[in-house]
Amino acid sequence: MCETKSFCLWLVQIIGLLGLLALCLWLALLPRSPTFIIVNFSVPTANDKDASDHGTIQYELDITNPNEDSGIDYDDIVLVFYHGEDMGSRTIPSFYQEEDKTHLVIDQVDVETRLWSGLQKAIRNATAELRADLSTKIKYRTWGIKTKHHGINREAKIRIDNSNNYTTNSTFGNNLKWVLESLPSNTSSTGFYSTSIGDGAGHVYARALCRGDITATSCQNCVKNASRDVLDGCRTGEAIVWYDSCQVQYSFQNSSLMVYTGKFPDSNDDEKKISNPGRFNDVLAFLMNNISRNAANDSELMFETGEVKFNKKEMIYGLVQCTRDISGDTCLNCLDSALQDLNGCCGSRTGGSVLSRNCNVRFQMYKFYNGSDSPLIYPDFPTGARWSTGMIMAVICAAALVLALLIGSRFIYDRLKKRKRIDGMLEAFPFRAWIREPDWESNMMAFTKDPTRKKQLLRVEWHTLNLKSG
Repeated sequence: MCETKSFCLWLVQIIGLLGLLALCLWLALLPRSPTFIIVNFSVPTANDKDASDHGTIQYELDITNPNEDSGIDYDDIVLVFYHGEDMGSRTIPSFYQEEDKTHLVIDQVDVETRLWSGLQKAIRNATAELRADLSTKIKYRTWGIKTKHHGINREAKIRIDNSNNYTTNSTFGNNLKWVLESLPSNTSSTGFYSTSIGDGAGHVYARALCRGDITATSCQNCVKNASRDVLDGCRTGEAIVWYDSCQVQYSFQNSSLMVYTGKFPDSNDDEKKISNPGRFNDVLAFLMNNISRNAANDSELMFETGEVKFNKKEMIYGLVQCTRDISGDTCLNCLDSALQDLNGCCGSRTGGSVLSRNCNVRFQMYKFYNGSDSPLIYPDFPTGARWSTGMIMAVICAAALVLALLIGSRFIYDRLKKRKRIDGMLEAFPFRAWIREPDWESNMMAFTKDPTRKKQLLRVEWHTLNLKSG
């Protein structure tokens, strides 16, 4: 009975451990949903020379797989545009997307004459708003294993005006002036502020972001200068200006503030080339990926800096930041897109920046931000031996599982060996009646511990062996 209880307890512990390991493995390999962003959109208006009574809606769709360990199999992607009713649709054929990759679709939708005329009229009246619906099914593919189908449905609203310009004394112009004047004081206390005013054609969305390492006074002065410059220098329906310490942006539609469009400052071209770009890019990616994850997980500031040693004498310093009106996942997706652009423009240079509406990234070979950080340690793995986080977690879980099985096997072996030894004693010992006693095992062990009786038992065993051999 005692052995049965011990075995059951061991079995429960093993099952619990296996469940915990399975949970860890599942969390490590849990894939994230792909992102779909319309990065460019255009509708020829009645004032365009190419406009006709039968037109097209032109668009660029950015599809990103944010997972490092999982590819994605897409079924046909159906994209439908609405303006009161179905304007037209497009089907993107099924395809497979590898880990951490972006797929750009450039296409157009044909609109029939009756609907096109109505859309043109709405654009001329500055009241056109389109809705884009996207639907598909996907399967995640992790280490060759496919998951079941997951349905995906996305919706976005796209507002279109006639000329994308405004006049100073218009409703939009007056609202813009008021909202830009309110940004400096409202932004300085927290470093971020987002607001809107008006409705219809006069609706203005605006927001300001200060770098997370500057003071409230510096933030207020920077936003004040940026707001004045964007008001004096732009007459369009949307604009953005970036300074070293802040950025200010406005638009006639809220959706455009959420679209990723990376920009490259001219200062990137002034940076020197690196003599050892291979290792440099690896160390740079290690730094920027680490601080990007930290920024995305920091719901308060969404700002992070860091440094890493490139060689014995030189350091790489990095900075990433997101606007605080987006989720952590959206922030990470934006930073991933920006880092891909950063690698393309500046991966082999001593510094570089990528600026966008929702996130910014920058690195230099000198410290350009305030505050201090503990340097990250770059792991010098042999070439081709770098594993992703999910793979490392899987190996750790597998090793722990093997260890648990070895410990359990040893436990069972010891119990069986002990049982076999006691059974051997009982066969050699003449008092078989003890087997019927509930505590025969303890009696047997107590008997064998008595020196006098132990010698008697040994004599009995020897005598039994002699009888068997004879």
